[in-house]
Amino acid sequence: MKFCLFVVALIVGFFAVLAKRPDLVLPHKIHAAVSMKGWDGFSKLVVANVAQRQLGQRHTKSREAWYRLLESLRDVDVKYLAPTADVVTEEEVAQGHEFVLHLLSIGLEAYVINADPTRPRFKNLFNPEHKWLVDQPDAVYLTATIATGLEYIIDGRRADATNVYLSFTVYTHERGGGWSSNVLTEAAYPRSSVSGLNFTPDPSTGAYRLYVSATKPARTLRPNEQWLRIPKPGDASSGPGEVSILGRFYFEGEVSVQTYGRGRALADVDAEIAVVEPSTPRSRFPPIPTDENVAQRIDFVSNFLIDHTIVNAPGGEKSKAPGHRIPDWYSITPNVIGKPDLFIQTASGIGAPDVHYAAGPWKLAPHEALVIEGVMPSKDDCVFANVLLINKFLQSLDYQHGRSQHFNRRQIKGMGADGSYKLVLAHDDPGPAYNWLDTEGRETGIVFYRYFLATVDLTQAVTRVVNFAEL
Repeated sequence: MKFCLFVVALIVGFFAVLAKRPDLVLPHKIHAAVSMKGWDGFSKLVVANVAQRQLGQRHTKSREAWYRLLESLRDVDVKYLAPTADVVTEEEVAQGHEFVLHLLSIGLEAYVINADPTRPRFKNLFNPEHKWLVDQPDAVYLTATIATGLEYIIDGRRADATNVYLSFTVYTHERGGGWSSNVLTEAAYPRSSVSGLNFTPDPSTGAYRLYVSATKPARTLRPNEQWLRIPKPGDASSGPGEVSILGRFYFEGEVSVQTYGRGRALADVDAEIAVVEPSTPRSRFPPIPTDENVAQRIDFVSNFLIDHTIVNAPGGEKSKAPGHRIPDWYSITPNVIGKPDLFIQTASGIGAPDVHYAAGPWKLAPHEALVIEGVMPSKDDCVFANVLLINKFLQSLDYQHGRSQHFNRRQIKGMGADGSYKLVLAHDDPGPAYNWLDTEGRETGIVFYRYFLATVDLTQAVTRVVNFAEL
């Protein structure tokens, strides 16, 4: 009897203390849960824990999208980083995984982190830390994701005389975050040879403005202004209401703009994008994450990864489809560079409408070198030209730590009055008398040329393999 009374007293005391000082009698985590959620919320937490043990994780749209992202990463490894896509050696697989991690970082930046299209901002997603689609040291690229149904204004400023070309291009997608399947419109300085949409920065300040909307502004535009068309909501091939804007800023200087030191001081290009307030004022705060919008953004990242590897990358599904043709500007013969040709007529993706490309793979033994000779067009005939080295995943090699892996026209030594030049691609430095392209000791890679706004027939580079010791 005494024992029973003792137990009852103990229980009563426990609840008395629990009512006044629950932190003294409950485990810390339980007390925290009760304090945050209250008893009703805590009871739901207990039920949710029991349900998870019995039924597994709660099904949500964001969780399903999360699993699709994980599946996409697996598929990229199995289907793309594989012999079927010419990824064979241990080094190639490792470089492929690094490339996919770059893509994942870019996709997260573009479609998840600060990705609200009602409050867009330009991001520099082609740089030494984000290498993809033939990034390079002589240009800064700014990207933004915007929504159909809204209007935007881009305000910018040309940096200086070395900023020889700049443009803004609108790309549409067949699915959110996917491959840029269509160049919708673009405007450029000093001219656009494709669209005819030209603008001239203010001669005294370098300032310019672009209006981005589905319908052209009614007012007369000044010389430093231009209109960029975006789709109307529901237009075909615009994805789920999102399009991409890519700004290109090419610099032809003695120091490349993306290199560390003096070059990188210019890497933050002066350009901003802002939404035009609609007639019905929007909230001054961005929307909070919801199950639906987080799931959509995760799916955009999955689409981005798959489209830029398994589907559209070299060695991907599109390159194996019946009727696919490798453009003539890309040589498939080792140590031969193709004849320059326009991108817009020969390939898809986010290449510039105004650019000519020329490229080809190298394959060199340790004792060999590739001599490359050609003629660069004059500045009157082409506003920008350069050559650089990239890997098979279309990433530039390590140019920012002093390696000699690229040249624009101002950087080539000994160029003739007619633009003639000679480069040497080799594993070792042939000496200061040569324009050396450093392979980093790689047996294979790609030599890649760009020419902007060329108005003359561009000559094909001539190559020959020699014994390094004979240079």
